[in-house]
Amino acid sequence: MKGLFVILFLANIAFFGLVQLATGQGGEPTAEHRPLSEDKVILVDPPAPADAAKINSSPQQAPVTASVCLEWGMFSGKVLGEVQTELQKLQLGDRVKLLNLEEINRYWVYIPPQKTKLEADKKIAELKGHGIEDYLLIQDEGKWRYSISLGVFSKEEAADKLLAQLKQKGVKSAKAGPRMHSTGETKIIVKDVTDELAAKLVVLKQVFQGSELKAIACK
Repeated sequence: MKGLFVILFLANIAFFGLVQLATGQGGEPTAEHRPLSEDKVILVDPPAPADAAKINSSPQQAPVTASVCLEWGMFSGKVLGEVQTELQKLQLGDRVKLLNLEEINRYWVYIPPQKTKLEADKKIAELKGHGIEDYLLIQDEGKWRYSISLGVFSKEEAADKLLAQLKQKGVKSAKAGPRMHSTGETKIIVKDVTDELAAKLVVLKQVFQGSELKAIACK
């Protein structure tokens, strides 16, 4: 930086000397160096800053890192409890989710769960008004509490046939679908897995032989 200042300083001295020489040692300017008339002076706008300056001044975005999820299973009974104990030692909190596996047991026709017993009783009254007497109110705790079963079948076609008959009678809220049954097995989903955590889970997998650990799409 100091070297650049010295060069500019010397250049200014040399330029000043040339000007003095051209004007005849401080006298009137020569014809070749007469001052320009004001009407011939054209102001030129300074050049615009380089586009690179705009780019450098814009905030830079951090690269987006895709999260990694692992699925580990299947476990049941005592082994599931042991696996949960080991995972608790890793202090993963809500990054761990347990999924109880279900399979299709049968197919049924039903009216979806109502919020209260009173609302379910109103639905039953509507069924009776349509001449439907074959039904079962489900009152067990769980997601199907206060739903109304209208028939259970081993084949999907039979459930669809009953549903069509109920629709013809005016039962608009009835639905048909698979009746799920728990298999008793559980798989474990671990979210936001780092390289360090993945290495620890691989070690745990060796302890619980027969289990499978694989990467899955995060949801």
